[in-house]
Formats: sequence, C-alpha cells, structure tokens
Amino acid sequence: MLRSALRKNGQTPHICIVGAGIAGLRCADVLLKKNFKITILEGRDRIGGRVYQNHALGTPLDMGANWVHGTENNPIADIAIETKSMSKEPQDSHDGQSVFDSEGRLIEKSLGNRYSEKMWSVIEEAFAYSTKNGASIDSRTSLYDFFVEKAAELDSKEGALKSEAPNGHMLDQPSLNQLTLLQVAELWGAYVGDDVRRQSLKYFWLEEVIDGENVFLTSSYSKILAHIARPALEKADIRFNTVVTSIISPSPNSLTQKVALYTSSTPPLEFDDVVLTCPLGWLKRNTRAFTPPLPSPLEKAILGIGYGRLEKCYIGFSQPWWRKSDPESTEPEKSQLASSIQWLSPSYAPETNPERWSIQAMDLSALPPPPSPPSNTSTPGPEPNATILFYTTGACSTYLVSTTAPLSPEERTAFLLSFFRPYIALLPHYSPHNPACKPTGVLATAWSADDLAGNGSYSNFPVGLEKGDELIERMREGMPQRRVWLAGEHTSPFVALGTVTGAWWAGEGVAERIGEAYGGNVE
Repeated sequence: MLRSALRKNGQTPHICIVGAGIAGLRCADVLLKKNFKITILEGRDRIGGRVYQNHALGTPLDMGANWVHGTENNPIADIAIETKSMSKEPQDSHDGQSVFDSEGRLIEKSLGNRYSEKMWSVIEEAFAYSTKNGASIDSRTSLYDFFVEKAAELDSKEGALKSEAPNGHMLDQPSLNQLTLLQVAELWGAYVGDDVRRQSLKYFWLEEVIDGENVFLTSSYSKILAHIARPALEKADIRFNTVVTSIISPSPNSLTQKVALYTSSTPPLEFDDVVLTCPLGWLKRNTRAFTPPLPSPLEKAILGIGYGRLEKCYIGFSQPWWRKSDPESTEPEKSQLASSIQWLSPSYAPETNPERWSIQAMDLSALPPPPSPPSNTSTPGPEPNATILFYTTGACSTYLVSTTAPLSPEERTAFLLSFFRPYIALLPHYSPHNPACKPTGVLATAWSADDLAGNGSYSNFPVGLEKGDELIERMREGMPQRRVWLAGEHTSPFVALGTVTGAWWAGEGVAERIGEAYGGNVE
C-alpha cells in the first residue's frame, strides 16, 4: 500500500540491484519495462558474475557456467538457439564415459559405458526414492550411502561384470565391480560441486532439473550473456567496482525512509527497494552486514543450504593428439575415448595426489562444434577442440586453489601442469617427446578464493540438512517488508536450483513481485 502511494505521488521508484549477474540483469530488464529507475551496483569491472569468459587461450572459455541443463521450456535454451550458441536440435553432451582404473588402465569402452549407464540408473532411482520417501529419510544419509546399497546388489541382480586379467582370461570380480561403481559415482560431485558423500539423499529430489537434453556450450555463454545484458547496459545506471559492505533497511510501514547501502567506494546510497543478487556464499559470510539483523528464520535458511566447491582447469594443445595415432594426419580418427573421462582413485600419483582424489574431465574435441563461430575471438591460440577441461570438487578444489593462491602466474601454471600431467600421460598416443603433447596454455578458476563469488560455486544440499525445501522458500521470500529482496540460483524454482536458468527465473520473479508491490507499471 505504501509503495502504491509513492507511485501515486508522481515519484518514480528507484530500485537498486546489487550484482550484475544473470539474476540481476534479468531483474533489471523486467523492471525497466515497467518504467522503474534502476541502478546496478557491481563489485567487479564486468557483468556476468559467475557467467564469465576468459580469452587467455585465444578463444572464449567459460570459467563459470558452461551447460544448459534441460532444453524443454527453458528460456536460456531459447536464447542459446536465438544467438546461435546452440543448435535447434541439440544433442545431449553425455556420450558415455571413458574410465581409467586406480592403476591407470583404461577400462574397455563397453564396460566403462556400462558402469556409466549403471551410475545414471542409480541416480534416477535416487531421485525417485528421495521424491517419494524424503520425509522419512534420515537427514544423515548421503547419496553415496544409496550407491553403496545399490552396489551391493550389482552382482546378484546382473551377474558379475567381467574384467580381463593379464593372461587374457575373463574373471568374475564382484568386489572390484562394486568398488568401481562407487568410484564412478564420484562423477556426480561435478554436478553438485562437492563430494558425493556430502550430498543429502533426503533432499536429492531438489537436484532434479528441467526436462530435455543437457548441453555443453562449446561456443561459450558469451553471446547469451550479451543478449541478456543488453537492456541493462542501455538503460540502467551500472556502477562497476562498487562493493556493498552494509545494508540498512527502514522499519516496516515507513513511507519516508529508504534502504541505505554503504559501499567500499561511495558515500551512503539510498533507494526505495534493494534486490540482493549476491551469491549464497556471500550471504553466508556477510549475515552481519544487515541492520537491523536478519530475521532468525532467514539467517537459518542462508546458513543451512550448502555451497559447492567446483573448480575448472583448461589445458590447451595445438591439436587433439589423443585422437590421432598419426600426428601428421588431418583426418579425424575414431577414438576409444568418450567426451567424459574419469581417472578413478589414482594410486600412481602419490607425490601430487596422495589423497587419491578421482579426477574428471571433458574432452572438448569430442563435442559437436558450435553452430556458429565463437564471438570475440582474440589472438590466435589452441582451437576449442584441442582443449581438455578438468573438473575438481570439494577438498581437491580447496587444495588446488589454496596452494596456487600465493604463486606467481608462471609458478601456478607449472604447479597445475604437474598435478594434471599423470592423467594426461595416460591418454592414447601420449609421448613426452611429441611436441603436440606439450600444453600450449593453462587456464584455471579460483572461485573458492573469490569473495564476490561467495568463495564457492553454487548452492547444494548437504548431509544433515533439515527442511531444505522450506529454507529455499524462506530465502525466496526475502524481506519485502524491509524493502530488501533476494534473487539468485539459490532462490529459484526447485526445478532450476543451481543453474543459469534458475538465476534468470529468480530475477524475473522478484521483479514481478516488486511491480505488484507498486501497483503495476510505473507511469
């Protein structure tokens, strides 16, 4: 009612959006169409937040999001098609799994695919089980526990998977099959951004995504981001390098007071309403930035939902030598590798990986080319299909980021190459004497050390969580009575949590609610 009165007094409401990521840009677009005055405060010197491309290897590579999760009724998929970032009939980027065992041996392709298919089958069972029985599942039960149970049934239900012994005989190895399935299950960590042992089974149903294909954008999110950002860049007041340090909100039912924002670089700024699109990790670390203090249920929600530790490391080459037995040949060769590669609990890298963290990678040379050339290509460098993208999660990510943080760029590159070299060396046709096998560039993320990213990647649902769905809904509600709203992948509809689409919908949803609070479009 009070907001409607402001509008009737002939004043144009001034809304501040904190953060120029996908949620903030979409929120700005909707509010601009409703004729609100919009200011965006962005702590970085760029737009996009965790949707960000780096051109250091000569082509735009996504340092944050690089998947479209679900292609049916997905606005991000529609924009991807419109901007020619994705074909009109995209294929799922999962084409099986190539698996190296703990001794560094490449498991026969059909057997590796069978393990992968079994893993995805268990994932589907876990979704169904969590959806049906979530209320009764002990909150201490992890997704890994569910895999342990299913692995125990593996041989009794399907018969022992066969593995080839050195003498060529086929041996039944039920314990090895079960162990291998559990190690393959660690692949799921790259989806939730943390160890699968930390993933709640009780709230696993909240990880389910939009129907359709899961597509890796080989052309990057650059054109999608430009499309989403255009209205804000043209019509909003965007202030870069402006970090918000505290938020002082008015008492309820106040007509004259506004929300005051203190920043690192400006005098206090006042607005009629503020939309915080800061990452969940930032909210966790800055709960004391609010005056009055956050309501206890909202603070509990912010602290209760998990925040992942997913990092990436791109390693570029002059050509995809692992798919060419003849380095001089320009003809593609049918490879024994799938696009997704996993090195299970490696025992052969004790000096660089004594914890035996499993390693996951995407071979970009195995993915379909983009429907159009990538935009903003700068200096010549390795082609996108001559690049291997390594994913790390959890403790492995923390180790890599913390170890490389104090190093010089040259030292950081050398350290990362030494860490990933044991896995590169197992790829077909590798030779330390072949110049093609020498990396041409290394590009790694450090989200865990990025305060503006909340020192992590995106929301997830940890073991021990209670009332997870209600906590999401509480964050989604925000504090409209104090003129402070929350938006981001952590406040999205359940089907899109942790995704770019979720951030879009969250920003859009808050904008519509603000519009309703002011009685519709501002004249």
